[in-house]
Order: sequence, then structure tokens, then C-alpha cells
Amino acid sequence: MTYCNLGYLGTSDVNGKPHLTPVVFVYDGHNLFFSTSNIAKKHRNIKENSNIAFLVDARDPLNIDNNLAVLIQGKAKIYDRLQMFLHPLKVLRIIRLFYRRYPKYMVEYKGKKEQLPKAWRISLLNRIFIRIDPTSILYWHGINNIKRRVKVNERTPN
Repeated sequence: MTYCNLGYLGTSDVNGKPHLTPVVFVYDGHNLFFSTSNIAKKHRNIKENSNIAFLVDARDPLNIDNNLAVLIQGKAKIYDRLQMFLHPLKVLRIIRLFYRRYPKYMVEYKGKKEQLPKAWRISLLNRIFIRIDPTSILYWHGINNIKRRVKVNERTPN
């Protein structure tokens, strides 16, 4: 089984100008979450236009039949400071998922906090969470380009 640490987030601003950026992410069984700076381009774009695309792509350079990908299209929901205050248990669950999935990354960032640019520091003062609520999911595997579109229920948990 291939494991991907990065996903690629596609956003666009109110004028339709696209922006693509890699992000680390977690999945809670219903939604994907990632963390970003409150001054990041992706955050500004999502505030203007909540439609997103998110790609997780696993490549096997030795056997293209093992290539896997998932493309998620949906809406992004910003968990700003107010949302974090209103939903503290949800935020703690998301933080635990990040520590479980990226233990080395989380510990290193915490230990080197003062050496990092201010926007990268893990802190509730300058970091926010973004939840991705899928509206459709497209899977493919190998060179056969097997595609299956799945419509996802618009209703998602808070």
C-alpha cells in the first residue's frame, strides 16, 4: 500500500486565477483537514471562493500499474479562531490526528519554533484549520485509467 504525506490543493481567487500548493493533511473518516497560516494565499482564495480541488497522487516509478490517485472536489470550510473556540473538541481531535500521522514533523516544528518564519509556527494565534467537504471523488488506478465518480452527500458533520 502506498502512503502519501502530501496532497495538492487547488484554489482560485474571485477572478478565477488558479493557485496550486502542496499541503500535509489528515482524514477523520468524513473530511480532510489541513492547517495553514492565516496570511497564506490559499486562505485568502478560500475566503473569496470556497470551491476547491484536492489531489492525492501516489506514483510507483518501477511499475505504472501501481499508480493510484484520488481527486476530491468540494467546498472548503475555514476553522478560524472563533470556530476553534466554538468547537474545541473537534480542534483537539484534528490536532491529535496530525500528531498521529506526522509525529516527527510535529515534534520538529514545535522544537524549532523560534527558527521558523512566523507564518509557519504552529500556534493557534497564526494557524487555522481548513476542512474539505467533498462533493465528488474521482479514483483512478494504473494505466487502465479506471475512473469511478462518487457523489458525496452534501451534509457533513461540524
